[in-house]
Amino acid sequence: MTALDCRSKSVSEAGRAIIGHFNSLQAGAGFEARLDAYPPGLRVWLLEGGVRHSAVMTDGCWQLQIRRGAAPAQGSIPGVHHLLSGADGSVWVCERDRSVARIDGATRCVSTIRHVANKASHMALDARAGRLFVADPGANEVLALRVADLSVEQRWPAPGMPQLPVVSAAGVVCVTGGATGTLTIARPHAGGYQVQTLEVGAYPHDPLTAGEYVFVPCAGDAVVVKVRLSDGHIAGQCAVGHGPSHLAIHPDGTRIYSANSWDGTLSCLTTDG
Repeated sequence: MTALDCRSKSVSEAGRAIIGHFNSLQAGAGFEARLDAYPPGLRVWLLEGGVRHSAVMTDGCWQLQIRRGAAPAQGSIPGVHHLLSGADGSVWVCERDRSVARIDGATRCVSTIRHVANKASHMALDARAGRLFVADPGANEVLALRVADLSVEQRWPAPGMPQLPVVSAAGVVCVTGGATGTLTIARPHAGGYQVQTLEVGAYPHDPLTAGEYVFVPCAGDAVVVKVRLSDGHIAGQCAVGHGPSHLAIHPDGTRIYSANSWDGTLSCLTTDG
């Protein structure tokens, strides 16, 4: 088994080195990565890449045992990554690259393709406003597209490599920046959007809107943070399991569930705190 020495490297340098070596291997081959530290940022990086591994501390050095599966790491290839469907039968898809496309569900044909992003990630749909929002971590931006023809209506900065946008019932768009510990909120105003970015915690991931608030799981702090959409005020936070990453809300709207990726637990918390 080969050894990859990532000691003295930053989180981003170590992440790129591990992903690059992982992708260079044949399926079934393994290697060991050696690190000075095993911080939450790197853990999120490997989790999102689908790089399964074990980690132990030996002789003052972290050693990660990694084995390559059949597929390369997620986010490192430009294939179609995310899709959404609409009530009219339309399907929107984006790739981990420049392209966003609309598919006509009735004809099963691609009706529109636009090369609008640097490296698109995920999308959110506001059917009432007729807009599709695309997170572009390659450009640290969110794009607002017209759903019919995918023309760009507005774009705004969203630091921290944004990936998972959500839109509230009132049309407020939120996205986290895991690399900067931030949440960017864009509120509809005068036909466009007013944008605010605030710090919420270490390595925030997949936010969830509920009523007047957005709930943000911060994997590095093991908390879910409650933020008021109207002004970005942090209304509180709740401790959950280790490495919270994704949230879901109960159909009655009173409880939120947090999937805690690093200890394999599920936390339940009330929306009122």
